[in-house]
Amino acid sequence: MRVLTLSCAPESSEMFIYLVLLFVSVENTKETAGEEFIADFLEEKGIKFKRYPKVPGLSDDDKLFREADFYLPEYKVYVEFLGQWNVPEQQSRYRQKMAVYYKNNIPCVYLWPDNLGTLGWMLRRRIRETLLKHNKKWTLLKYEIQNYTSEQGSVLVILGFLIYYIKDVAAKLILVLLTCWVLYSSIKDYVVRIRKIKNSKWVSGRK
Repeated sequence: MRVLTLSCAPESSEMFIYLVLLFVSVENTKETAGEEFIADFLEEKGIKFKRYPKVPGLSDDDKLFREADFYLPEYKVYVEFLGQWNVPEQQSRYRQKMAVYYKNNIPCVYLWPDNLGTLGWMLRRRIRETLLKHNKKWTLLKYEIQNYTSEQGSVLVILGFLIYYIKDVAAKLILVLLTCWVLYSSIKDYVVRIRKIKNSKWVSGRK
C-alpha cells in the first residue's frame, strides 16, 4: 500500500481533492508475474481486457475507489488475481476487498496461484459461475456461443462442406445424422455443465 502526498497544498476549490488524495490509500498497481501470465493468456486467446480499472462509488468502503487487476468488457466482469493469498496480511486485504465487492454486487472472477496451471479451464469455469451468480443470462449465452464456435466450429464447417459437395445420398444422410449427433451431444453436455455449476455452493449460496 502507498499513500499519495502532494508537495504543497492547492488553493481554494482544489483543497478538497488535495485532502482526499492525501488521506486515501491507493492500492499498489505494480504488475506481478502471475498477472503478467494472465494478461499474456488473455491476449493469446483474443479476449479483450483492461488493466487496473478503477471501481468507484462503492458503499461501506473506506477507500475512494478500488482497482481491480483486469476488466473484461465483453462479459462485464472483473478479474482479481490473489497472488499473495498465503501471506496473512495480504489475505486480510484480499478478504476485505472481496467483501466490498460482494456487498456492492460487483461481478468478479477470483483466481489463485494454483489456478494458473489450468488457467484456460479455470477461467471458463469462473466466468460461468460469476455470470450465473449475477443472473447475467444473455451475457452467459453470448459467452457460450463464442466458446462453442471455438470448440466445435471447425468440425461443423467440415461436416457442412462435406454434406454440400458429396453427391451420394446415403453418404449425405450419414453426415447429416453425424452433424445432428455432434450438435445434440455438445448441447447436452453444455446443459449438464451449466446445471452443475448453477447448483454449486458458490452460485446457489447453499451450504
